[in-house]
Amino acid sequence: MIRQTRITVSLLVLSVLAGSTILLGAEVRVPAFTAYLAPNVRGARVSAKVGITGWTGRDLKVLWYDQIKTPGKLSCAVQLRLD
Repeated sequence: MIRQTRITVSLLVLSVLAGSTILLGAEVRVPAFTAYLAPNVRGARVSAKVGITGWTGRDLKVLWYDQIKTPGKLSCAVQLRLD
C-alpha cells in the first residue's frame, strides 16, 4: 500500500510538472519507476535506483498515464537501457 501511495504521489507531482512544462515547450522526463505494470503488478521489479528489471513475460505491459489539457504538437520518445 505504501508503494502504491508513493507511485500515486510521484505521478501526481509529475503530472503537475508536465502540465506546467509543456506550456513552456520544454522536455519532460518520466522515470521508469513511476510506471504501472499490467496485467501482473509482480511481473517485474520496479525500483527508483535501477528502473524496471526482471521483465520476462510477453503479456506484461509498462504503462504511464497523464492528462494533457492544452492542444498542440506533442513529440514522444522512449529511452531504453538493455543490460
